Amino acid sequence: MIRMLLLLLMLTSLAIAEQVTFFVQVPPSRNWLNETPVLVENGDGIAHQMENVGENGWFGYSWEKNSLPDAIFVYSSKDSARSYPIGSNFTDKGHEQDAINIKLIVETFGSDSIYYIADDYCWPENEYSGGFYFTDVRNESSCGKEDYELASPKSDLTIIVIPPAYGNLNNETPILVDSPNRSYKRKMSLSAEDDSKRFYYRWKEDEWVPENFLIYMEPDSSLIRPIGSTGLARHLNSGLAGGYFSENKNATAISIGECVRNDLAANWPELNPDYSPTCYFYIDPVALFYSVYSEDSSLVVAERRSLDTTEIAYYDVDRQRVNLRGDSLDDGKYFVKMRLYDYELYQELRSSFTVEHGKITSAEPVSRKGDRSHLEIRTLGRDLLMTSERETPYLVFNSIGQVVSRGVVWGSVKVKLPVRGLYILKIGNETRRIYVR
Repeated sequence: MIRMLLLLLMLTSLAIAEQVTFFVQVPPSRNWLNETPVLVENGDGIAHQMENVGENGWFGYSWEKNSLPDAIFVYSSKDSARSYPIGSNFTDKGHEQDAINIKLIVETFGSDSIYYIADDYCWPENEYSGGFYFTDVRNESSCGKEDYELASPKSDLTIIVIPPAYGNLNNETPILVDSPNRSYKRKMSLSAEDDSKRFYYRWKEDEWVPENFLIYMEPDSSLIRPIGSTGLARHLNSGLAGGYFSENKNATAISIGECVRNDLAANWPELNPDYSPTCYFYIDPVALFYSVYSEDSSLVVAERRSLDTTEIAYYDVDRQRVNLRGDSLDDGKYFVKMRLYDYELYQELRSSFTVEHGKITSAEPVSRKGDRSHLEIRTLGRDLLMTSERETPYLVFNSIGQVVSRGVVWGSVKVKLPVRGLYILKIGNETRRIYVR
């Protein structure tokens, strides 16, 4: 009897040893939480429910070693279109994911337990392993209980889009389209809060939210023209300035995940039970259009939008100035007419210059409507310092459009800004961006 029991124990231990378990920590974002993710093997489309194997977004799935699939993807169970898998290169957000070659990993490393921290935001500090580990790292992840409680959907999510102010786009309604799944389309609504053409869309607490989206204007039923000629979106949120982009073929999609994470971290909803995250996106807020004429007023370059620094005229966003270059022009004298849109600021500009051997040898300073000479604006820490030679009203907005300061400058005024990030200053007839670091 004792020999029989020992034999059964040995066989049981061998059976356990022949199992392989894959553990994954899903990202701390609303699409992955309050639901159990599913695993798809070898691209067969069959969803296998994973098991909760601990707190903080950890889930697992086991196989007998002799029935391991070659490759797997992990999906949110809310993602019915299977648009956003967790693959082996999840850190390349917005790019096509590569499958996790689970069989090759097991054969190469000889481990029966594989731990994968998908989001590089959660990797242990100073770790650059690609997210794969062969010892239990569930307590070593940089994403803990607070991250997952914060990200867990407890309320609706709203995004607000401010389309470009130039051209005829001002009179059209934007359509939100999921970047990889173009059948997912949502018409946005015009906000009644103000007259600045803000459009919004709101997802309910339990709804799936696309990770990346593109904006098209309603007449573009074939979805061939992402908003703006470059498809570029600049994301401003929660007093933080930065761009979160993901490529979608020839267009640039907008990422919601980082926006929500930053907004939640900045507002701490547990201190405000009525809080719900809101993300603001200014779509192509800066645009420069130019045309070039010869000395005798003959048209040399018909009006076009400046796309990058290879153009004859291009706008330096950081320094807020127009630059000129002449390497695409024959030698001679020219003048250039420009229209600059910078958030709500519109200016007509012009300059003349001479080109010799592909280089501009002399140029008149760019002239514009409005006189900036009487204004001096700078920042010192979180202090905004403004000097004006004449009485000039000002407004300071944070990145979500809330007024944080207003008044009149005549002489010098110092305004203490509440937090680091991007602010919009409207002073007199001008609008300027102020970065506080």
